[in-house]
Amino acid sequence: MNNNSHNLKSTSNKDCYLGILLREQKATFHKRKLILFLQVEEEISTLKQVLTAKEHRASELRKILGITPLSQIKAELNKVQSSQA
Repeated sequence: MNNNSHNLKSTSNKDCYLGILLREQKATFHKRKLILFLQVEEEISTLKQVLTAKEHRASELRKILGITPLSQIKAELNKVQSSQA
């Protein structure tokens, strides 16, 4: 009976250690995924900034070239009409 008690205690300790190990692995996995998520969020932010700058530059170039919103609409309508023909 004493040996049985020792085996139960040993099994209990192993289960406890395995539980701790699994929690640590899950925490590490979670931390890695969180880091990846934050990196992706940072990349998205950077891309938004770049896109905004490029849109601003395109707007400046349109003004320099005399491309008005009306002329852009006409060009788009011409594209649609020619693609439907």
